[in-house]
Amino acid sequence: MATGKKSHKSKKKKMTKNPNSNTSQGRSAKEIDVIQRNAAVLSSLNALKSSLPGILGVDVSASRVSSDLSVDPVYVSHYTANDQPQNCSDALVLMKQGADIINGTATKFSLVSKASIEDSAGLSEDLRRGAEHICTGFMIICSDSKATDVIDKSLSSGCDLPLRRYLFKAVSQILGSVVELVRVYACDDYDVGGITEKDNNVSAKLTGVVWSACDSFTKQCPMNNRAAYRRGLFRYAGDCNETLEEFTEMIDCGIREEKEVSKADNETDGGTSGEDSNSGDGGGDESLWDAFCNGDEEFLYSSKEIPIARAAIGLIKCSRGAINVALTSMDAAGMATGGSSGLLITPSALYVMAADIGCKITDLGSLLYPPLDVSKRQGDDNENCALMDALKLQHDALLSFLSVVICDEGRTDLSFTLPEASHDLAKRLRETTKIRFEEGMEGICNLGSSQMLN
Repeated sequence: MATGKKSHKSKKKKMTKNPNSNTSQGRSAKEIDVIQRNAAVLSSLNALKSSLPGILGVDVSASRVSSDLSVDPVYVSHYTANDQPQNCSDALVLMKQGADIINGTATKFSLVSKASIEDSAGLSEDLRRGAEHICTGFMIICSDSKATDVIDKSLSSGCDLPLRRYLFKAVSQILGSVVELVRVYACDDYDVGGITEKDNNVSAKLTGVVWSACDSFTKQCPMNNRAAYRRGLFRYAGDCNETLEEFTEMIDCGIREEKEVSKADNETDGGTSGEDSNSGDGGGDESLWDAFCNGDEEFLYSSKEIPIARAAIGLIKCSRGAINVALTSMDAAGMATGGSSGLLITPSALYVMAADIGCKITDLGSLLYPPLDVSKRQGDDNENCALMDALKLQHDALLSFLSVVICDEGRTDLSFTLPEASHDLAKRLRETTKIRFEEGMEGICNLGSSQMLN
């Protein structure tokens, strides 16, 4: 009898497991048709989203805009919105129209589908139509690739890679948000009760994400080359400011006292510290982080490290100044080139060189935390340490850019006039860069020698 009761209860549980779920047998024919149409739209949206990297035509996995250094340049025909070719302007208008369609339809699609999915027939198709508008416009923007491959330049959008990347990111966010919204009403386990609960209003949240993505595209995304260039360089200028603030504060905290540790102290400390650092609760890592945040003496620079840190900070200041010169230079070049595609005299080339300076700042900053490591890297044939290589890369990038802007080495190919103040600043930055680099190299050699003696 006990076995029979258990079996009876088990059957009862199976019968009442999903009281709110709807099966295809319980839906009306019209409801099933709408859900199937939504599923077809969802498949189309996923296909459009998957096609975006191929349309862009460059590696989208790279997070840095300066990765464009390794990509063949594209044909750039305009600088501001005023001199954009007609096909570029039309493509951007088409993309904005698509975003407006999606923005307006998403609300209706969500509200109607929650009330009665049978009445939402056709709204998902409107969302797909908006997505197709956006992708068509984006395809026109990216219709050409290499500058040398453009035969009929009137067919080129003239949009540089930084602008294309910003548009790619915005379009990807819109399509991704629409895919998630449509998926809610395209599943076979569609459940009205689960969608309309006040505590879990999924469709309202997803509609908000769609709104945010559309607004980000229409109101915040750059729509011309100049805006894209400036957006990228301001980002790198922000990296400079954050790095300078962090390490300037660290230097201002003072110098770490050098302590001579005897052999007996080493043996004693090694026994106790080894247990703490290898403890399973991770307390050692947490205490080190707390000590770093509190500015403990162990995380200050030594007297031998201070000159290196100051020299590195000096190079970062030069980098910030070079970015400011780049902004002025690009405006001067953009107003003077008039559609010229010459690589050394266009804002495109100036931007790429300035972005190369900016992207190296984070790499250099990651090597400046005390105590500084100036030892040679194991398994590396290079005679330099990582910090020395980072300083040299920053130095070379700065001199490469500044020599082009100053243009005082017998060349006459610079077809724009740089404002006198910016020209003088570029000259001062070049001399300061050389001095700070020499100071950094000398400091690393002194620190390395002292470590070998100890």
